[in-house]
Amino acid sequence: MFLNQAERKLATWSWMFHACGAVITVAVLCTTVLLLLRPMENRVVQLRHRATELSAALAKEDAVKAEHQQLTARRLEADDKIEKLLDRIPNVPRESDFLGQITTLAAEVGLSIIDYRPGTATEGKGYQQMTLTLSSDGSYESVCRFLNRIDQLPRLTRVLTLDITPLADDTGCKMLMTLTIYFAPDSKLPLADLDRHHA
Repeated sequence: MFLNQAERKLATWSWMFHACGAVITVAVLCTTVLLLLRPMENRVVQLRHRATELSAALAKEDAVKAEHQQLTARRLEADDKIEKLLDRIPNVPRESDFLGQITTLAAEVGLSIIDYRPGTATEGKGYQQMTLTLSSDGSYESVCRFLNRIDQLPRLTRVLTLDITPLADDTGCKMLMTLTIYFAPDSKLPLADLDRHHA
């Protein structure tokens, strides 16, 4: 009988120890889940979300590249238009550039420039202009070709007066013309590539 009581006590203590061990094991497992596994799961969710965002960004890469190329082409086109506009109506007189254009045209059509005299600049409404006198000689055909192509020059030009007379030896014509070139010093456009024009 005494032995049975001791065995019962021992069995009770054994169950208590097992129960405590089970409680401790469960507590350790819960703590592990809360302190280690849950943050890892949260981190995995964050990484998956980030991977989704990066995949979406990569999917847009082609569209972004295409838009960048389009915008670059538009900027280059705008730069080209500004450059042509500055060639046509620059910010400064640049009459020496115009002389170069006139001389090149004259050489192409077979006309000889005898005299070239720039005048003084006068101011208009929002622009300025300069009157130039040009004297040249050549064949009648070269004079006609010159007059036909003068409005194709990069610089905006207006012919004010034109006098064509035959040469004394009847070998050609003498042409005396007065032209006006324009420039816009008050323009908001930048003084683009002036060194290039004067190089």
